[in-house]
Amino acid sequence: MRVDREAFLTLTVTIWGASCATTPAATTPVTIVEIPPQPAQPKKVEVAAPPKKQTPAAIVEGGDDDTTLTATAEGDDDDSGGCGFVLPATVVRSSGACNDAVGTPASCASIQRCKDGDFPFTREKCEAYRKLFKPKVAERAIACILKLTRESVCDACNTYRCGDSALKGSCPDPSVDATCDQIARTCRSVTRSDCALYLSGMNVEGRKKMASCLARSCSFGIYSCSEGL
Repeated sequence: MRVDREAFLTLTVTIWGASCATTPAATTPVTIVEIPPQPAQPKKVEVAAPPKKQTPAAIVEGGDDDTTLTATAEGDDDDSGGCGFVLPATVVRSSGACNDAVGTPASCASIQRCKDGDFPFTREKCEAYRKLFKPKVAERAIACILKLTRESVCDACNTYRCGDSALKGSCPDPSVDATCDQIARTCRSVTRSDCALYLSGMNVEGRKKMASCLARSCSFGIYSCSEGL
């Protein structure tokens, strides 16, 4: 068969040109985003609260009138008062004959020495109790102080607690009624019963100091005034 060389070349060039003229389909570029590793979350550690400090209790056994005074130990402060405050409900008073005018307070010289060194406060308060409390009340307050250890005597709250417990265990004394009526009228924050609870265990000088303290400012409160004796 005879092949037309010129026609063959023309056909070949035409086919090649058509194939080169075809436009390839466009492709969408792919973007790669690298995510940085997340830092590990620290583990939460719960720390328990430190235990509340407990103050040793000071207990005073009653004398002839069978009264037992307990200086409760509920920490440095009580919701009803302050450092050394004793809840009246914890003090058992005598139901029989009661006479605070008869008593023999011990010497304050026998108080334990604070383990941390000189601490004159306890002896000063002891002497104040001897001077301003009725004899039997002073006897109980000081007996309580003498039972404090070398550790507990360093805490002033324990000394206050001994005095407060002794006052609240005192015999009811009707002779304080007039003074307490006047105090209750002047200081709305002081009830007549609370006044009688404190003043009944004090002698005349102690009562005068309490009345003077409350006259200066009712905001002191009757317990704070007794602390300041």
